[in-house]
Amino acid sequence: MANNAPKKRGCLVRLARLMGLLLVGAIAVWLVLPIAARRALLPGTARDVVENAESFEIISVDPDRTHSGNDRFRGFLIRGRTELRDEIAKKRLMGALYTSLGHGMPALCFDPRYAIHAVRAGHSVDLLICFQCGQVEGFVDDKRTDALVGDGAEGEFEAVFQAAGLPAAAK
Repeated sequence: MANNAPKKRGCLVRLARLMGLLLVGAIAVWLVLPIAARRALLPGTARDVVENAESFEIISVDPDRTHSGNDRFRGFLIRGRTELRDEIAKKRLMGALYTSLGHGMPALCFDPRYAIHAVRAGHSVDLLICFQCGQVEGFVDDKRTDALVGDGAEGEFEAVFQAAGLPAAAK
Protein backbone atom coordinates (compact mmCIF):
# COMPACT_ATOMS: atom_id res chain seq x y z
CA MET A 1 0.00 0.00 0.00
CA ALA A 2 1.36 3.38 -1.05
CA ASN A 3 1.40 6.25 1.45
CA ASN A 4 -0.89 9.05 0.15
CA ALA A 5 -0.08 11.47 2.99
CA PRO A 6 2.45 13.57 0.98
CA LYS A 7 -0.05 13.89 -1.91
CA LYS A 8 -2.85 15.00 0.43
CA ARG A 9 -0.55 17.44 2.19
CA GLY A 10 0.44 18.95 -1.18
CA CYS A 11 -3.23 19.40 -2.12
CA LEU A 12 -3.96 21.04 1.22
CA VAL A 13 -1.00 23.41 0.80
CA ARG A 14 -2.17 24.40 -2.71
CA LEU A 15 -5.72 24.89 -1.43
CA ALA A 16 -4.49 27.06 1.46
CA ARG A 17 -2.42 29.18 -0.97
CA LEU A 18 -5.42 29.60 -3.27
CA MET A 19 -7.64 30.64 -0.35
CA GLY A 20 -4.98 33.11 0.79
CA LEU A 21 -4.75 34.63 -2.69
CA LEU A 22 -8.53 34.95 -2.88
CA LEU A 23 -8.60 36.66 0.51
CA VAL A 24 -5.83 39.08 -0.47
CA GLY A 25 -7.67 39.82 -3.73
CA ALA A 26 -10.94 40.50 -1.93
CA ILE A 27 -9.19 42.83 0.50
CA ALA A 28 -7.45 44.66 -2.34
CA VAL A 29 -10.76 45.17 -4.17
CA TRP A 30 -12.37 46.47 -0.99
CA LEU A 31 -9.55 48.91 -0.33
CA VAL A 32 -9.94 50.48 -3.76
CA LEU A 33 -13.73 50.39 -3.69
CA PRO A 34 -14.72 54.01 -4.15
CA ILE A 35 -16.43 55.89 -1.36
CA ALA A 36 -19.48 56.23 -3.61
CA ALA A 37 -19.87 52.45 -3.60
CA ARG A 38 -19.56 52.31 0.20
CA ARG A 39 -22.02 55.19 0.42
CA ALA A 40 -24.50 52.87 -1.30
CA LEU A 41 -24.46 50.70 1.84
CA LEU A 42 -26.81 53.30 3.31
CA PRO A 43 -30.23 52.85 1.61
CA GLY A 44 -31.17 55.50 -1.01
CA THR A 45 -33.86 57.22 1.03
CA ALA A 46 -31.50 57.46 4.01
CA ARG A 47 -28.73 58.97 1.87
CA ASP A 48 -31.12 61.53 0.42
CA VAL A 49 -32.38 62.52 3.86
CA VAL A 50 -28.94 62.88 5.51
CA GLU A 51 -27.31 64.60 2.53
CA ASN A 52 -30.15 67.09 1.97
CA ALA A 53 -31.60 67.35 5.47
CA GLU A 54 -33.81 70.22 6.55
CA SER A 55 -32.79 69.33 10.10
CA PHE A 56 -29.55 67.49 10.97
CA GLU A 57 -28.90 66.81 14.65
CA ILE A 58 -25.83 65.19 16.16
CA ILE A 59 -26.40 63.48 19.48
CA SER A 60 -23.98 62.21 22.10
CA VAL A 61 -25.49 59.16 23.81
CA ASP A 62 -24.52 57.17 26.89
CA PRO A 63 -23.80 53.58 25.84
CA ASP A 64 -25.04 52.19 29.17
CA ARG A 65 -28.79 51.65 28.86
CA THR A 66 -29.13 51.23 32.62
CA HIS A 67 -28.32 54.87 33.45
CA SER A 68 -31.37 56.78 34.60
CA GLY A 69 -32.87 59.77 32.87
CA ASN A 70 -35.83 60.60 30.70
CA ASP A 71 -34.14 62.37 27.80
CA ARG A 72 -33.48 59.40 25.52
CA PHE A 73 -32.79 58.69 21.87
CA ARG A 74 -33.76 55.22 20.70
CA GLY A 75 -33.46 53.94 24.27
CA PHE A 76 -30.10 55.56 25.07
CA LEU A 77 -29.66 58.43 27.50
CA ILE A 78 -28.78 61.68 25.69
CA ARG A 79 -25.60 63.32 26.99
CA GLY A 80 -25.95 66.26 24.61
CA ARG A 81 -27.51 67.16 21.27
CA THR A 82 -27.33 70.02 18.82
CA GLU A 83 -28.43 71.01 15.35
CA LEU A 84 -25.42 70.83 13.01
CA ARG A 85 -25.78 73.75 10.60
CA ASP A 86 -22.16 73.85 9.45
CA GLU A 87 -22.33 72.22 5.99
CA ILE A 88 -18.58 71.61 5.88
CA ALA A 89 -18.66 69.79 9.23
CA LYS A 90 -21.67 67.77 8.07
CA LYS A 91 -19.84 66.75 4.88
CA ARG A 92 -16.73 65.81 6.91
CA LEU A 93 -18.86 63.74 9.27
CA MET A 94 -20.79 61.92 6.56
CA GLY A 95 -17.67 61.48 4.41
CA ALA A 96 -15.93 59.81 7.34
CA LEU A 97 -18.96 57.60 7.93
CA TYR A 98 -19.21 56.61 4.25
CA THR A 99 -15.49 55.78 4.21
CA SER A 100 -15.92 53.47 7.21
CA LEU A 101 -19.21 51.81 6.20
CA GLY A 102 -18.87 48.15 5.37
CA HIS A 103 -15.64 47.78 7.33
CA GLY A 104 -15.31 46.28 10.76
CA MET A 105 -16.07 43.09 12.53
CA PRO A 106 -19.27 43.21 14.56
CA ALA A 107 -19.13 42.37 18.23
CA LEU A 108 -21.97 40.95 20.27
CA CYS A 109 -22.31 44.15 22.26
CA PHE A 110 -23.89 47.36 21.00
CA ASP A 111 -22.75 50.42 22.95
CA PRO A 112 -23.24 53.46 20.70
CA ARG A 113 -21.79 56.81 21.69
CA TYR A 114 -22.77 58.81 18.61
CA ALA A 115 -26.12 59.35 16.93
CA ILE A 116 -27.51 61.33 14.01
CA HIS A 117 -31.12 62.38 13.53
CA ALA A 118 -31.95 63.87 10.13
CA VAL A 119 -35.30 64.96 8.67
CA ARG A 120 -36.24 65.88 5.11
CA ALA A 121 -39.61 66.14 3.38
CA GLY A 122 -41.42 64.20 6.08
CA HIS A 123 -38.84 61.39 6.16
CA SER A 124 -36.52 60.76 9.08
CA VAL A 125 -33.27 58.89 9.55
CA ASP A 126 -31.85 57.89 12.91
CA LEU A 127 -28.36 56.42 13.08
CA LEU A 128 -26.83 54.99 16.25
CA ILE A 129 -23.12 54.44 15.70
CA CYS A 130 -20.88 52.19 17.76
CA PHE A 131 -17.30 52.19 16.53
CA GLN A 132 -16.25 49.89 19.38
CA CYS A 133 -18.73 47.22 18.28
CA GLY A 134 -18.38 47.93 14.55
CA GLN A 135 -22.08 48.51 13.97
CA VAL A 136 -24.55 51.14 12.84
CA GLU A 137 -28.16 50.65 13.83
CA GLY A 138 -30.26 52.73 11.47
CA PHE A 139 -33.91 53.61 11.26
CA VAL A 140 -35.34 55.03 8.05
CA ASP A 141 -38.89 56.18 8.80
CA ASP A 142 -38.77 53.73 11.74
CA LYS A 143 -37.82 50.81 9.47
CA ARG A 144 -34.62 49.27 10.80
CA THR A 145 -31.52 48.89 8.65
CA ASP A 146 -28.08 47.94 9.94
CA ALA A 147 -24.54 48.17 8.62
CA LEU A 148 -20.99 47.42 9.64
CA VAL A 149 -18.68 50.32 10.39
CA GLY A 150 -14.94 50.48 10.95
CA ASP A 151 -13.39 52.65 13.62
CA GLY A 152 -11.59 54.90 11.12
CA ALA A 153 -14.27 57.59 11.36
CA GLU A 154 -14.33 57.83 15.15
CA GLY A 155 -11.70 60.59 15.32
CA GLU A 156 -13.66 62.77 12.87
CA PHE A 157 -16.88 62.16 14.80
CA GLU A 158 -15.19 63.09 18.06
CA ALA A 159 -13.73 66.27 16.53
CA VAL A 160 -17.06 67.41 15.04
CA PHE A 161 -19.00 66.59 18.20
CA GLN A 162 -16.52 68.41 20.45
CA ALA A 163 -16.39 71.44 18.11
CA ALA A 164 -20.19 71.57 18.36
CA GLY A 165 -19.90 71.68 22.16
CA LEU A 166 -21.06 68.14 22.84
CA PRO A 167 -19.43 66.07 25.57
CA ALA A 168 -16.66 63.68 24.65
CA ALA A 169 -17.78 60.12 24.08
CA ALA A 170 -18.00 58.09 27.28
CA LYS A 171 -15.38 55.36 27.14
